[in-house]
Order: sequence, then structure tokens, then C-alpha cells
Amino acid sequence: MGIVIRGYDLKEKVFSNSLFNVYSASHSVLTDQTLRITLLNSEILEKSEVRSEFNSSAFRLSFAEHPYIIKNNDIVEENGFYAILSENIELGLFSHTISMSQFEDKRIMFEKILESLIYLNDRKIFHASLTPDNIYVDQEGNPRIANYGLAEIFLKVREPELRELVLKNFNYSAPELSASQPFAGEKAEVFSCGMLMKYIFSDKVSDKITAGIQYIIRKSTNSDPLNRHRNVKELLTDFKNCENLAVKEDIPVQEPKRIDKTEEPGPAKRPVFEIPVGKENQNKQASAQAHATYTEFKAKAEAHYNKSSEKNPAQKPYVNGNNQGQQADYNKTREAIRQNAAMNANNPDVIIKTGDVLVFGVLSIFFGFILSVGGFILAIIGFSRAAKNKKKVASMRRNFVQSESNTQSIGIVLCIIGIIISGIRMLIFLASMFN
Repeated sequence: MGIVIRGYDLKEKVFSNSLFNVYSASHSVLTDQTLRITLLNSEILEKSEVRSEFNSSAFRLSFAEHPYIIKNNDIVEENGFYAILSENIELGLFSHTISMSQFEDKRIMFEKILESLIYLNDRKIFHASLTPDNIYVDQEGNPRIANYGLAEIFLKVREPELRELVLKNFNYSAPELSASQPFAGEKAEVFSCGMLMKYIFSDKVSDKITAGIQYIIRKSTNSDPLNRHRNVKELLTDFKNCENLAVKEDIPVQEPKRIDKTEEPGPAKRPVFEIPVGKENQNKQASAQAHATYTEFKAKAEAHYNKSSEKNPAQKPYVNGNNQGQQADYNKTREAIRQNAAMNANNPDVIIKTGDVLVFGVLSIFFGFILSVGGFILAIIGFSRAAKNKKKVASMRRNFVQSESNTQSIGIVLCIIGIIISGIRMLIFLASMFN
């Protein structure tokens, strides 16, 4: 393609719409290094509002890390392109996996998707249009959410024409977003989850699609945001208890509709999941092909992990669909990790001691005037302590609280001043020696 971002050559296009394109990319020198690179449409980026929203969201998008999302390594502006550099791992198609999954596997998959969205929403990152095309499946059988936060960036722009263009590309976005209203993150996220739930549990031959699941789909995809779940956490709670859910029949059933001014009147559209007459053979062929693709992908994954388990039997990984007991143990382990991370993130007693950075900053200035080499060394130690604090916070999956951040920021500034003073003093000393 001739486009190079951070030394990576763009290769095959893996996803595309009129707003952005996603490519696989390999490093021009380090041949074993690959990434997924998302390029935003250059014409849309001509609008200053879009660039401003993108820049303000870059920090949040690049620091999101969860086992069920595709992690963004960096977000850059280079050679006139706005690019998102993401991890590149072997992934399967979500639609193929769901088409071959049993009911319980679908439940586990959907719960994991909701958990990843709760993580993102807690950090003020909203997908706003979670479709099957934006979800992949890794070799462990876990979902991986892609393209999160992009719809939110475009939908925050006030220009009506751009909003309409965005909504045409995100089919599962909430109907109220078509109006010139502020972006309502949590309610819009619930609607997209409801539409995805409708897609996952649309198998009419299954007798496990309970009244509770039907009720949750109806509630989460309601056209009136006031009649939906308040957020994804509430949706997940209802979904986990769908068998015991007291179904309320008094909720108005409103199918989501969006008015498209450019659409001309025509024959009535078929329901989303109705199979058109005369298409049965084509659908059977497509299903057979999907099954073959899925079987090949699953066999490859099992071979890979069986080989890994031979090297280290004590840490044999679990592949979705193997043994239900092993899968349950795996889910318990994951849940324990998430609970521990959540406890650390919300526990005010877990405090990072950033005062040492401030102390070294003060000492570096003091010794900068007396012993310039000592001031320089103390400033370097201060920077080292600040880096360790940052890594510790990242490992606990939490952010600095205000007091910690302020103390460390002041300490870093003082260390910088200490280095400057020490450097000036050393230059003066060297100059005096030569004179």
C-alpha cells in the first residue's frame, strides 16, 4: 500500500467502512513484529471537531486493558494519518463461533462480552454500536471486542450530516442517537447489547430461549431510553438471573426504528432474522462452510494448546468447548482475578506512596547547589521511583487518586528543576577549570 506508520507497513485490509479502515501490518525491519492498525478516514478528519474528540479520547483508549478486548498499544498522528495501533493475535470470526455454539456456550460468551463493556464503561469508554463484525474469538474461545470508542468519538460531533453518516455504518446504535441530542453513553450501550443479544439468541429451534431472555431483549432494545436498563451492569445482573426473573408484561413493546430521510418508500422489509423464501439452500451451504471454517479453527487451537500443555502439564490451558468442569474452573480463576482487581481499584486503603518522589525532588535541588553530581543522581532516583509507582498502579488495574497524582507530579517537576540546576552548576565548574 505504501503507507508506513511507526515503521509498520500496512498489508491486508481486515475491516472497512466509510469512517475507518483496519489493516494487518508488519514491521519493515523486525519481520516477526505485527500489529492491527486502524486508520481514520482522512476526509472526516478535516473537521476540527473530530480531531479534537479523537485527541481527547486517545489517552483513555490507549490505556484500556482487559482479557476480552483487543488492546490498543498506541494512538498516533503521523504522515497526515490518525492511526490506532493494536495488538495482532490470531482470531476467529464471532459469527461462525456463535452459529456452531450450544446455548450454554452462548450464555458464557455473552456474559464475557458484557464484562468487557462494564470495564470500558467504568473508564468512560463506550462502544455505542456493538455488532458481530466488531467482535472476534481468540484461541482460548474468549471474545475480543474491537473498534471500541470510535463510534463515541464521531457521535459527539454536533454536525447532523456526520452523525447520519456514522449511524449508517453502525447498525446497532440506539435510535435516539439519530436526533441532535447529546451522546448518552450508558443507555446507548445497553441498546447495542440488547441488539447483540437478539442476534446471539435468535435460534428459534432452541427451547432454552426462556421468557426471561425474551423479556431482557425487549427491555434493552426499547425505543424509549427510560424503559431500558440503566446500564450494562444492570443488564448483566438480569441476564445471570434470567431463569428467576419476574417478567413484567407492562413494559411497552416498541421495536427500534430510525428515520432515514434518504430512503425512498418501498415494500415492507423482512424481519432481521427471518429467512427469505427460496434462500434455504444458500443458507445451508453457507452454514456448512461456516462449520468447516469453525472446525478447522477449533482443531488448530486445540493442537496449539495441547502442545503447550505437554511442555507444562501443570498449566494446561482450557479451550472453549472441552470439558465443562475445566471451563468452570477457568471461569472461577478469571472471576477471582477480576474481583481482586476491582477490590484494588476501589479500595481507598491501597495507597501508593508517592511522597518519596517529592523528597528526592527537594533533595536534588538542595544538593544541586552544593554538590551538582549528587543533585543529578538524586533526581534520577526520583524519576526511577515515579516509574515504579506508575507500574505498580498499572498492575493493580487502578488509577492514581488525586492526592497521589498531585504529590508525584510536584516531585517530578522538582526532579527536573534539580537536574537543570545540577547541569548548570557542572557546566560552570567545567568552564572555570578551562579558564
